[in-house]
Amino acid sequence: MSKTTFTIEGRGLKLNSAADVQEFIDTIEGMDELENVILSGNTFGIEACRALSAALAKKTLLKLAQFSDIFTGRLLSEIPECLKAIGDALKNKEHLVELNLSDNAFGAAGLTPLVEFLTTNRNLQVLKLNNNGLGVTGGAVLANALKEAQKKNEAENKKSCLRVIIVGRNRIEDGSAPLLAEAFAAHGTLIHVAMPQNGIRMAGIAALAKGLTKCPNLEILDLQDNTFTVKGCRAFAEALPTWKHLKRLNFGECLLSNKGSQILSRSLQHNTKLESLNLTYAEMREDAVLELAGVISAHLPNLSNLELNGNQVEEDSAGIDAIRDALSKHNHGDALGELDDMESADSDEEDGSSSSSSSSSSSSSDSESDDEEKKKMKKVDDDLADLTARLNVGQSTYISTARMVSSQGLKYSTSTKATITAALCKRAIRQQPIFGASHVHRFHASALANAKVPFLLADIGEGITECEVIQWFVKVGDKIEEFDRLCEVQSDKASVEITSRYTGTIATLKYNIGDMARVGTPL
Repeated sequence: MSKTTFTIEGRGLKLNSAADVQEFIDTIEGMDELENVILSGNTFGIEACRALSAALAKKTLLKLAQFSDIFTGRLLSEIPECLKAIGDALKNKEHLVELNLSDNAFGAAGLTPLVEFLTTNRNLQVLKLNNNGLGVTGGAVLANALKEAQKKNEAENKKSCLRVIIVGRNRIEDGSAPLLAEAFAAHGTLIHVAMPQNGIRMAGIAALAKGLTKCPNLEILDLQDNTFTVKGCRAFAEALPTWKHLKRLNFGECLLSNKGSQILSRSLQHNTKLESLNLTYAEMREDAVLELAGVISAHLPNLSNLELNGNQVEEDSAGIDAIRDALSKHNHGDALGELDDMESADSDEEDGSSSSSSSSSSSSSDSESDDEEKKKMKKVDDDLADLTARLNVGQSTYISTARMVSSQGLKYSTSTKATITAALCKRAIRQQPIFGASHVHRFHASALANAKVPFLLADIGEGITECEVIQWFVKVGDKIEEFDRLCEVQSDKASVEITSRYTGTIATLKYNIGDMARVGTPL
């Protein structure tokens, strides 16, 4: 341990009382040059937090507070008291540069005690709140605190110090994304913004694009796994020329659409410093890929990392060849990432235009039947796309799961979408921070009930010990039969088997149920 850094990172300690942390307090008090404190990967109770925070309050040179993943197994009622102690200890630290509270499931209730810190310590440059379960309410609390801090800056004729904000995997959604956009615009100093997997849809995306135009020095923007469509792409196409220093752009798994990706690609000509671009699973077809290749060739000499996996173009197509040629022109021939999950272009044209008619060898009734089936399938696909946006599930997961179902010989049609959706829900709940069993049940009951496709099973699995969701049962729509449920949980086998009359399939998912007794009765 250096003279400037105190760390107990990753030791898995369960520290409840002041006595439990006394040896660490003694060490900290003896470090006159202490700048960095790393507590991540341990779990702290209220008394332990208060005692440790009191020691940190005496340290005037602190620059880094790395407090991610420090409340595993703690009750939701404990965490706000802990965060209040931490905030009070850090609020007057003039040299504090970074606070990282990621991977702590405190939600809006936990963020509220930090408002005083956020509005008082305006020297902070880096704020990391990734995977905290903030939700719409927490997003609003954060946005209002940031705006209040900037009002104080303006009153003192002081420029904002805030440079980096990470708020991914927090279910910000459209409810508070516009408020955060206003906060970003108010500060105007951000160079790095990351908000992946937040369930933000087109209106929220457009608001963020507008707000971030007030941050002309933006270098890194990550909005992976939200939902753009053409509307969001148009908004960001207008914003891109603002960011002359942009180096990294991640719009992967954002359902850009073929048309939307073309609109974005054209606007990238203004971002000549761009080094990394992620447009995976963007529904790009060959014409959009060719458009991007032209922009790269003419305007992006610094692009050294390009991700296009999961788009609707063949790996050996003219479009991909053009991309490789454009990158090679700038001596970045190895910049293109793997293309092992490319899709064939959909048979239906985007925007509803029909393909040219083939010679009529089948009857008109067959043609009408085929068209009707395509419409039904497109509706189901649209519903699933909407679902993935709601539940933080990447398009890549949907595609790979669909392929898995196909490989097992199941017809990839409406009747098997429930099976696919089951796996999607499993992934989604794994990504959702754990507040305690009852909260998780309420959250996902609401999310699932609002969806327009059937659900089979969702669980929290191995590696997450705070809570196990054993079974979800949702009746969706008037036309969907009520699922038969057969749920046999055996701790020695650790498996659940569900039979569904609707799908005619059996899904078996195996996972850890070791702490099931602490969960209580599932919803």
